[in-house]
Amino acid sequence: MVGSAKEEVLLVTYAAYKAERALKALRDATDRGVHVRLVIELAQESGGKITFDGLQAFRTAVPSAQVFYWPLDRRKRSASGAYGAMHAKCLVSDRSRAIVSSANLTDYALEANMELGLLVERAIAGRLAEHFDQLIVRGELISAI
Repeated sequence: MVGSAKEEVLLVTYAAYKAERALKALRDATDRGVHVRLVIELAQESGGKITFDGLQAFRTAVPSAQVFYWPLDRRKRSASGAYGAMHAKCLVSDRSRAIVSSANLTDYALEANMELGLLVERAIAGRLAEHFDQLIVRGELISAI
């Protein structure tokens, strides 16, 4: 789906590391003029849930992409005080096709793990992209500058 995108790719993932083929596909898309946005869980914003994030690798591999994250101060806490996680995973291509998946942006998830995903098209894919647009507009997700 990234390879066939003509205008826009939105990638939402919890973990992002060691995904060289995926990063190359995203870089190739930006080289074709495709607008790429990533929503990612950052280690420093995860409340200690992850210790490694792929932000720097992503910035190096796909420098023109926009990267967003969910800041801790915007998250609810559980009764025990633990922060919620940005655990969603999906890929939306040109607001017309989307995969909602269990897979993170890692080589294991994309090449070795047993993962599950659902392909949706047309209006549902567009509404999924619009949902993340609104999270950005409302300040729930902010730019990782």
